[in-house]
Amino acid sequence: MNYPVQYGHYNLIPDSLPCESEFTLKLRPMDLRVQWRRCSLTADYISNYCSYQEKLDSSTSNTISIVINELIENAAKFSKDRKGEIFLDLKYYSEILKIEIKNLTDEISKNKLEKSISTLVDRNSDETYINKLKKGEKNDSGIGLLLLSKDFPVRLGFLINEVSSATYEVIVRAYLDLNEVIKTKFKTLNF
Repeated sequence: MNYPVQYGHYNLIPDSLPCESEFTLKLRPMDLRVQWRRCSLTADYISNYCSYQEKLDSSTSNTISIVINELIENAAKFSKDRKGEIFLDLKYYSEILKIEIKNLTDEISKNKLEKSISTLVDRNSDETYINKLKKGEKNDSGIGLLLLSKDFPVRLGFLINEVSSATYEVIVRAYLDLNEVIKTKFKTLNF
């Protein structure tokens, strides 16, 4: 395969479009693996940072935190080098958050991700989710990203690039439309 390869909604918002606000953070997989709770603490902090600026309600803030937490956990879990780096970049465009997380991974993890990408991008993944639960898949299953695409108004995009033999840079972009988050909340309350 020729790299880099893009999947899904990777360029939903082009890089050339200026953002209204930006937040960038560098994390270490080893630190997150040893202190797993730091994934959710980081996600909560970033969510609060976003929510303060836009005066978002606690439900919307919680949704942002869940999405960011899942992306951080996946990057920590599937990073090739425990001493490597995870880069998180969050950009705010009016009512859309563009969350990008980048890390290096091995060929096995890259292949698992590529196999599941079509389901992750589809957003109608109930059947796949149920099948994964029936099979009892736990570690390395991709259930977290599957839940994001299934249960949250998020659009996922992926860029995979080979940086050396059996080492791949994976960039996951999640686009979270805050208007859709609010609509989803109201649908749930009125159901």
